[in-house]
Amino acid sequence: MLIFMTSLSLPDTDATTQAFQNISSALEGLSPENVTRILQYHVIQGEEPLYSTRLTDGANVTTLAGSNVTISISDSEGVFVNGARVVLPNVLIAGGVVHVIDK
Repeated sequence: MLIFMTSLSLPDTDATTQAFQNISSALEGLSPENVTRILQYHVIQGEEPLYSTRLTDGANVTTLAGSNVTISISDSEGVFVNGARVVLPNVLIAGGVVHVIDK
């Protein structure tokens, strides 16, 4: 999921359920700092929500963790964030918008 204003990208429902099941065991050995960094990788903070209509092909966006992600847009295949397809864009949440990704 990618959240804008704060923007966050998370996988779709089935993928999210499986991901959280897989993540729960992986998180057991991680420090709170590492968990925070992983979550911050999926958040992009800005002055206003970054709706899909404001995304541009080839744009590099800095996450809250300080990493850059690349936005790719294809007329035939849709919007991607570092190769993950946005399957549900512009889900409004308090303080931002979520873009659900497939992985």
